[in-house]
Amino acid sequence: MDNDIPTLFQWAGGAAALERLTESFYVKVKADPLIGPIFAGMDAKHPHYVA
Repeated sequence: MDNDIPTLFQWAGGAAALERLTESFYVKVKADPLIGPIFAGMDAKHPHYVA
């Protein structure tokens, strides 16, 4: 395998980028009137674990 070719993880920006994406997603989910209540009691670290 050629080391010059980035992995999908690297191409996406690595762990930091995936954590930011997941955090942004959950901000919107929690604000949604229909599904927000499902996530209201979610652990603050949940986006980190998902990412």
